[in-house]
Amino acid sequence: MTRLLLLAALILHAAPVLAQSRVDAALGIGYARTLDDEGSIGSGVSLAGDLSVRVTPRIGLGVRVDRIHNVRDAAGGALVIDGDSTIVGAEARFHVGGGAVQPILHAGYGILSYSGTTTLGAPQTASLFDPSRSPITVTTSTKSGSAGVVSAGADLDVFVSPRISIRPGIMVNMTQGAGESLPWMLWRAGVGVGIHW
Repeated sequence: MTRLLLLAALILHAAPVLAQSRVDAALGIGYARTLDDEGSIGSGVSLAGDLSVRVTPRIGLGVRVDRIHNVRDAAGGALVIDGDSTIVGAEARFHVGGGAVQPILHAGYGILSYSGTTTLGAPQTASLFDPSRSPITVTTSTKSGSAGVVSAGADLDVFVSPRISIRPGIMVNMTQGAGESLPWMLWRAGVGVGIHW
């Protein structure tokens, strides 16, 4: 009986909070860099989207999806790394202040899924080398897998109307136990459009 009363009290207490909740969503594009255990494996375009529900006027809980492309061409084509990372996770968002400009701090945990190729071969300037050398063999290896990822970042909602904001932001993602075959850090900077209702 005591548990039932506690559950009823919790539901009655949560109802006004949920009634005040606001939904925030954003879509954005940016520039990202991907690193593995040996250094940079390239940079490229990133796409991001998030959706959160305010459980208090300042705290939101939600989900985030990031798609990050990385390309690195070293030594004129002798080493080419090409890959894609997809990150899906849950996050908490803390809205600082109010008004037309609102900083947002966020942190979360999710799953990184990565797939990519590494190609080793002749550089594009190979014809300048000694023509009597034997041809350089081109080899391509693939990497793929998934790992847990911890994310943190900061955004800035600049409201252009009560329901629409421009949202620049930065984010860092660090994988856990990824090993040698997966990226261990991905960072992005970008800008998006936020919708609030």
